[in-house]
Amino acid sequence: MTAVLQNLLQQTGLGERWQLSPLSGGCIGSSFSAVNEHHQRFFIKHLHNPPSNFFTAEAAGLKALSGAGIIQTPTVCAVGPCLLVLELIETCQPTEQHWQQLGHQLAELHRQPMPSFGFSHHTYCGLSEQTNRQDQNGFRFFAEQRLLPQGKRAYQAGLLDRGMLKRLERICQRLEDWIPPQSAVLIHGDLWSGNVLFGKRARHSDERSQPFLIDPAAYYGWAEADLAMTRLFGGFYPTFYSAYLETNPLQSGWQERQPLYNLYHLLNHLNLFGLSYQASVAEVLQRYQD
Repeated sequence: MTAVLQNLLQQTGLGERWQLSPLSGGCIGSSFSAVNEHHQRFFIKHLHNPPSNFFTAEAAGLKALSGAGIIQTPTVCAVGPCLLVLELIETCQPTEQHWQQLGHQLAELHRQPMPSFGFSHHTYCGLSEQTNRQDQNGFRFFAEQRLLPQGKRAYQAGLLDRGMLKRLERICQRLEDWIPPQSAVLIHGDLWSGNVLFGKRARHSDERSQPFLIDPAAYYGWAEADLAMTRLFGGFYPTFYSAYLETNPLQSGWQERQPLYNLYHLLNHLNLFGLSYQASVAEVLQRYQD
């Protein structure tokens, strides 16, 4: 592994000699901190035989988020079929002020309307490909490019029965009954606490620590869907939500709509990790029946 990765890193043009230190915590592939002969420090993500354009899609999402000029991401230094090289972020324990800053920044990002739903690339949520064909209709986009592909995949794998798939199809036909019209905005797409870092860039050790978004599944979608994902696995610090709503007040009932948005992620987890997520999916499907 090390020899293969050394060779891949040499091909990036960032250095010829590398010191690699394995890191824990990633659930997809391997990750390393790396130092080249110029004493420059990087974060490396490596996956043997990844899906097509896997790291290219992640790099595009990081660049789109940082390109908005509102919220920080690690700089993309190199990308290849099997690896992604990012600048290293020196992390710290977040404070209440860090969470407040993240809330204001994400809200400001979500205040920038986009002309259509979709994205410039197909992206990935975990190892699941997300199609991002442009569509002016957010309800159709969420149904046809998010919920239904995951539901049909789960049905074909024997993870959903026919009745559950039918309930999902009926929900997709009635999204407008529960979800208000919303503009398309750039969203992270997989925004749980594990995809947020707090710290500073290793090459700028004198700068103030701040939030950084990582591992995006980016696309132009509904702001409420991004916020819903933050609450799926325990939620963020309360200050984050108060700061967000101060900058970008949402339409009433947004908390009640969260299970519907998170149904996409529950279906994705069902497909990626198996039957342990079936009961959670079934609960949401039952909640939105007549």
